[in-house]
Amino acid sequence: MMQGNHLMLFYNKALISTPVTQWQQLTAITPALKAKGVYPVSWPYHDMYYFAAFLHTFGGSPVTEGRITLDSPAMVQALEAYRTVASEQWVDPECDYDTALARFNEGKSAYLINGDWAFNDLVKNMG
Repeated sequence: MMQGNHLMLFYNKALISTPVTQWQQLTAITPALKAKGVYPVSWPYHDMYYFAAFLHTFGGSPVTEGRITLDSPAMVQALEAYRTVASEQWVDPECDYDTALARFNEGKSAYLINGDWAFNDLVKNMG
């Protein structure tokens, strides 16, 4: 926690009254959000930095004891989960950093995965 650069899940209070506490809960709210033209969650999907959070969630690491570990069970689980969010249309896989941030600020995305570095700007833009 002391080094910074942590990814965070922000939510738009105008769109979400009670935030999800489990990732799988996005499945339940996705149809209603999409019916309103709102993306459930946005982040720069093709940026490896964001994928790494999924890998770490499953207990993996891209490098273990000085060796690249791309063939681990954790990597398989992370890749499957990452593909699922795109195939179930929780996220726009063509979204880049600026688009994700703009969609969230404009109320076109209910959740945003971004870093702690974005916090002050989000407070300024959204209150």
